[in-house]
Order: sequence, then C-alpha cells, then structure tokens
Amino acid sequence: MNETRTEFLTLARNHPVELVETDVNGVILATFGLLEADARQAACVVRCELQEVPKIAASERAIRQVLVNLVRNSLEASAAGAGVVVRTALIGSQVVLSASDQGSGIPALVRAQIGTPFFTTKPEGTGLGLTVCHAIALQHGATLTFDNGDGTTFYMSFPV
Repeated sequence: MNETRTEFLTLARNHPVELVETDVNGVILATFGLLEADARQAACVVRCELQEVPKIAASERAIRQVLVNLVRNSLEASAAGAGVVVRTALIGSQVVLSASDQGSGIPALVRAQIGTPFFTTKPEGTGLGLTVCHAIALQHGATLTFDNGDGTTFYMSFPV
C-alpha cells in the first residue's frame, strides 16, 4: 500500500525536480544492497557492469526510483536462478542506465501498453512503476526505451 501511495504521489507532483551534478554509478552502488535483497527474495542474482561515465544533472532520488522500478520489473520477469544485469555506459552524448533480464520478453500485445498508467500484467501490480519512470525521464530531458529479444532490456538515456 505504501509503495502504491508513493508511486501515485510521485506522478501527482508536477513540480520541477532539482537537478544537481550526480554520479549515476555512485547512486547504483549505494542502492545495490536493496537490489541484492530483492534479487535474493526472487531467487535470482543481480550484478552490475558499470563503465566510467560523466556526472549528469539529475535528482539522486529519481535515479534511485528508476533503478529500483526497472530492476524489480526485471526480477519479476525472470525465472528462479536467472540473472539481472544493471549497466551504465556513455553512448555518444548520453549516459545510459540499463537493466536487462533473462525473461521471455514482452508479448507484442503488451508492448503498446508499456507506460500506460494503471496498466499491469501482474496480479499484485499497480501499473504505475513504468509510468513513474516515464515521468522521471521527462523531468530530466531523458528517454526511456526498451529492447525485446532474449529477455528485455530497459534503457534510461540521460543527456550529458
């Protein structure tokens, strides 16, 4: 209930976030203990492959929210024993944060609904996680995209 309330309030707040110089890798490493706990609970493994990237103008809290939402979605899409990989990279003039799973991918009928408020395929889901991620992307001048192949990878690309 608290998680649903928090996500709903994040969406409802339509005020600008304070963007400060932020080390994305530092935010990931600071959040990694929580991600590992979520992975253990899902009988999965999470690991990081972090490249050296420049600092970006961002909200640490928002980056953490995106990271947790993407990793939790990846864990829920993965079978027991599977791995989720969190990566950072500098691609052109973008710092890219990604989360990849080894799930079965997103069915074609569901892909068009990604990010629609309250749309969920999960019995206990709120349908707000990716909607919040999209809202955070807009606040940061970033983009949220995904690639659907062997598993799914979500990418949040921030301008440098």
